[in-house]
Amino acid sequence: MSNLFSRIGLVSALTMVSRFLGLARDVLTSAVFGASIWHSAFVTAFMIPNLFRRLLGEGALTAALMPGLSEELKEGGREGVFKLVNKTLSWLLVICAGLCVLAYLVFSYVQVHSESEKWILGGTLGKTLFPYILPICLAAIISAALNLLGKFGVPALTAVWLNSSMIAFLGLGGWLLGGEEREKMILLCIGTMLGGALQLVAPAWALAREGWRPRFDLGLSERVKMVAALTLPGVFGASVHQINVVVTRGLAFDLSEAGATLIYLANRLVELPVGVFAIAISTVVFPSLSK
Repeated sequence: MSNLFSRIGLVSALTMVSRFLGLARDVLTSAVFGASIWHSAFVTAFMIPNLFRRLLGEGALTAALMPGLSEELKEGGREGVFKLVNKTLSWLLVICAGLCVLAYLVFSYVQVHSESEKWILGGTLGKTLFPYILPICLAAIISAALNLLGKFGVPALTAVWLNSSMIAFLGLGGWLLGGEEREKMILLCIGTMLGGALQLVAPAWALAREGWRPRFDLGLSERVKMVAALTLPGVFGASVHQINVVVTRGLAFDLSEAGATLIYLANRLVELPVGVFAIAISTVVFPSLSK
């Protein structure tokens, strides 16, 4: 029990570091862009890949995958875990790639057929930022495997890489060096995508040190089918809330240049205690319960 509490404390502390970096990132972004059309377009566009992250990454899929990984650990040891991880990553890569193509077409349609400057900007940023789903969703699966193996530190630091990269590019490149808002937004997008890549590389490196080797495998084992069967109801249930979020943010973005930014910043404050305490506890306890 003491070991469990120490792990919860570790994850809470690292999550707190990440949250404060996230706060610094939001303060810096607000200082650079204010509650402008640029800031609102960014948070609206970045909301879309994060929606899929909650559905296909850290949400329904991870919850469905953990029991399967636990069974594989019991029956086949770490090799069984790594095989299921590779199969899940392979299918998720195909799904996310398909979603990226679909999103590109949708955002291109918005750009071409919209007469509003804000929606044209939103479509441009949407096409730029949507591929973020690739590294963040894959990283969530790898982090789930690390948590199962009792390695909680690296997964808890995942968001640190994103926040640090965004702060570095926007702070050093955009704020200190000056430039037009368009140039600063380009730097912010570069920092976001680089941060996403780091979010994938860090846990992948940590899992590789445990013996995992990535391999593309679309084999449909019984365990993969079980994970898919458990994931679909969770995705359906979670998507109801996510659709509500999209509609709310979209209306706010359409009604006012500052609307989406203000809702985003308020929501970040609400999520702070949830991220530090509730998610930290579930991250540590859920792998133990699944065993």
